[in-house]
Amino acid sequence: MDKYESFYDEYIDFMKKYDSSDLSQLTRYMTLLSKLEEHEGTIDELSEEDMSSEEALYFSEVNLRIAKKLESLQ
Repeated sequence: MDKYESFYDEYIDFMKKYDSSDLSQLTRYMTLLSKLEEHEGTIDELSEEDMSSEEALYFSEVNLRIAKKLESLQ
């Protein structure tokens, strides 16, 4: 979950600075999309039923923090 949140921190930082007229940023964006697919696949494999209550709570806390960070992009 730490790597998942760290990825979103990196993604959000990039998106805040993103300039669509700068084509050199396209490669970085594509790399981030690839990382996103990897992380989402890993997260999708997690099952809250298989987690301890502490793990499920941490999972929820991380997802809530990420959601709040993503709101800052809007």
